[in-house]
Amino acid sequence: KITTPTTSLLIMSQGNFSIFSNTLAFVMIFQSEAFILSPTLRSVRRHIQQPIATYEQRGDNDDDDFVEMYTLHDEFGGPYAVCKERYIDEEDLGLSEDELKDDVSEWYPTSFRQFEFDSTKFWIRESSWGCGRLGSSVWPSAIAMGLLLIKEPKKVCSKRVLELGSGVGLPSILCRYELGTKSILATDYWDPVDLFSSGGDAPGRSFGENLYFNLCQGKKEAENDHQKEMVQRLDWTDLDSVKSVIEDFGTPDIVIGSDLVYYPHNLEPLFATLKILMQRCPETILILPLGVEREALPEFRSLLPQKLCDCNVESREVYLHYSKSSEKEDFIVYTISKDIDQ
Repeated sequence: KITTPTTSLLIMSQGNFSIFSNTLAFVMIFQSEAFILSPTLRSVRRHIQQPIATYEQRGDNDDDDFVEMYTLHDEFGGPYAVCKERYIDEEDLGLSEDELKDDVSEWYPTSFRQFEFDSTKFWIRESSWGCGRLGSSVWPSAIAMGLLLIKEPKKVCSKRVLELGSGVGLPSILCRYELGTKSILATDYWDPVDLFSSGGDAPGRSFGENLYFNLCQGKKEAENDHQKEMVQRLDWTDLDSVKSVIEDFGTPDIVIGSDLVYYPHNLEPLFATLKILMQRCPETILILPLGVEREALPEFRSLLPQKLCDCNVESREVYLHYSKSSEKEDFIVYTISKDIDQ
């Protein structure tokens, strides 16, 4: 379903080329890219979509009440902790129509996934690639980070926590609702201006809005004044911006981040950001995937000790097990610590 301010159309065909029309707009699908041509808006909006995981893609749960169950293990066995996932419909969220409506739902296809860690249940709204790029959906590394923190809650309990590369916010949500953090700041990068300069129709801030929507579980109106306290845009290439975010939030007690190493050109900005954070923050926990293609990961692993030479860097391997498929995914956990009196 692609929604515009003037029309809402249901696209049924899976072919390479289809045309749907009404009196207000035309939608053209060509090789998985959707174009909305609206005469009333005098613009062309291009939505590049990635597949959003569906109930059928994750398996049939007729015999169980969950779609997937994840367990985290280390070299000594385990499991560390357990997370159950269910798919959930909008009408089951307990939100009003006004609470559900925002720029993200207006411009992008969305779906919801419910996660259960111990006694805490919460949902995540995912969107298309166009809203958030790499941060539009829950990645396995975020689930692994959540399970790691469930196993070691003292790492974040009663502490000020800053998350790097929050995406749709799973670890931050878990910190806020289950792990008793003093405060949480979810950060990520998004375009500071509208994505479409010719007319400015699709707001670049939508990614940040989706992260905030998830972090406050849709209750935006009641907590509108606190948005900046929970979610901020962080540009690793702008070190003044990094320092400003820390000043606004206060010195974090711990920094967390999952799957941050993707492109080689982001390595130096990430190292610079970590250096600034570790000047004040005594500990950082990063969890990165192994066994999947991450172009920058080998270089990151080799450079980390020398780039943060004044810190103690420890690493260990864990794996995430999927009960439905019996598959597993390997990760490396980095714990970076420093005596802040140095």
